Amino acid sequence: MITILSPTATATENYIAGWLPSNEFATLEVICHTLFPSLEPPLRSSDAVAAYYRRCASDLQVAQRLAEMLSWENPQVQAEFRQFLSLFASSGPSLLLVGSARPFAALSQEKREQFLLALANSPLGNFRKGYQAIKRLACLIYYSTLDAQGSNPNWEVLDYTPPPPPSALPQSITPLTITQDTTLEADAVIIGSGAGGAVVAAELAMAGKSVIVLEKGGYNYEGNFTQLEAQANPELFLHRGAMATKDLGVLLLAGSTLGGSTVVNWMTCFRTPNEVLAEWDQSSELRGYFTDSQLQESFVAVEKRLGVNTDPIRHNRPNCVLFDGATVLGYHIGENSRNTRGCEGRCGGCNFGCRYGGSQSTLKTYLQDAYDHGARILVHCNADRVLVENGRAVGVKASVNDPKTGNSSNITIHAGTVIVAAGALHTPAILLRSG
Repeated sequence: MITILSPTATATENYIAGWLPSNEFATLEVICHTLFPSLEPPLRSSDAVAAYYRRCASDLQVAQRLAEMLSWENPQVQAEFRQFLSLFASSGPSLLLVGSARPFAALSQEKREQFLLALANSPLGNFRKGYQAIKRLACLIYYSTLDAQGSNPNWEVLDYTPPPPPSALPQSITPLTITQDTTLEADAVIIGSGAGGAVVAAELAMAGKSVIVLEKGGYNYEGNFTQLEAQANPELFLHRGAMATKDLGVLLLAGSTLGGSTVVNWMTCFRTPNEVLAEWDQSSELRGYFTDSQLQESFVAVEKRLGVNTDPIRHNRPNCVLFDGATVLGYHIGENSRNTRGCEGRCGGCNFGCRYGGSQSTLKTYLQDAYDHGARILVHCNADRVLVENGRAVGVKASVNDPKTGNSSNITIHAGTVIVAAGALHTPAILLRSG
C-alpha cells in the first residue's frame, strides 16, 4: 500500500505518526471501523459487491492514514483533535448521548452509530466539528487510497473507471531554482499566480518590466496531472484539499499550484454584474473605476485571451439528467461561457487539472505570456511579509522550500512595485503579517 509519510517521520512505540498516543489511536480505529464496518452482503451478490460489503476501515488502514494526514497540522489542531477523542474514552458521554454507561469501544455497532449521529447533530459546535473532521477525512481516505498498483479496491463496485496515466509532455515553463539564501532585484514582485497575479505579471512583462512571480504551490501541468484524488489533493489544493471554515461547516477548495484556482476550476466565466459593480463603486474609495467603460474593455480583452466561448460539448450523464429535469420543470437552461479550447467533454476531471490542455487557465495563457517575456517564476515559495520603508512597499521577504530534500532557503526580493494577489484567503493574512 502507498503510505503517507508524516513531515517528521518519527513514529515511536507509544506514538502513531509521531504525535498521537497509541491508546488514543485505538479509539480512532474504533471510530473509523464504526464508519466503515464489515457487513454481510445481500444474498446472491457478485464477488465485487460482496467484497465491498465486507471491506472495513482497517483493510485500508484508514485510522493510520488519518493520523498521518493530521501529522501535518499544527500542535493546536492536534491538541483539539486529541481532546475530542477523549470524549470516547469514558462512560459519561455515552450515558448522555445513547443512554449506556460504557466507553465508546465497548458499545455495540448500533450504539456506536447512534453516538456518532448524536455528535453530528449536537447543539455544541465542537462536537459537530470533531465529527465532521473524522468523517470527512475517513471517507476521503477510504475511497481514494491507492494500492501498489495505483488503484482503490472500492472503485469497481462504484463503476468508477480511473483515468489512464498522463501523456509524457515537456514543461513549457521552467521555474527559477533557489538552493540557498538569495536576494533578487526586480521592477515588480507579484505574490500569487492565479486570476489576479498572472494577468498583472503578463501585462508588466510584456511592457518590458522585470517581473518575479511567487507561488506557494508547485508546478503541475498536463504531463503530471493524474486526476487521482490521492495525488491531486496534496499537490493542487491548499491544505491538501481539506481546508474548511473554523467550525468545519463549509469546505473551501482553493488552488495551491502554479496558476492558482484557475487550474482546478470548471472554467465557467461570467462578467461581474452591473449592479455589483455599482455597489462596489459606491462602497469603495475608487469612484468611477468600476463603472467606466475601461473596465468593460478589460473584460473583453481578458475573455479574448482566455478564449471564452459557448461552444457545445458532449455532456456527461449527470448533466443530461439535470438538463432533462429542468426542461420538464420549465426552468431556464443555457450554456455557460467557458475558457476552453478543444474540450470534448471527454473526462470531467477539470478540478484535478486538464491533462488535454483544453482549460485556458492562467498556466496556459497569462503565466505563459509572462514567462515568454522574461518573468521569473518561483514555486513552493511562501511569502512571509511585504517589506515597507517610509510607508511604501519596497519588496518581499519569503522562503522557498524544496519538497524533495525538505530544505528551506530565505529569499529577499527588492522591487519598486509589490502586488499582493494571493486570493481571498491568503491576501489578508499577508497584509496582516506585514502590519
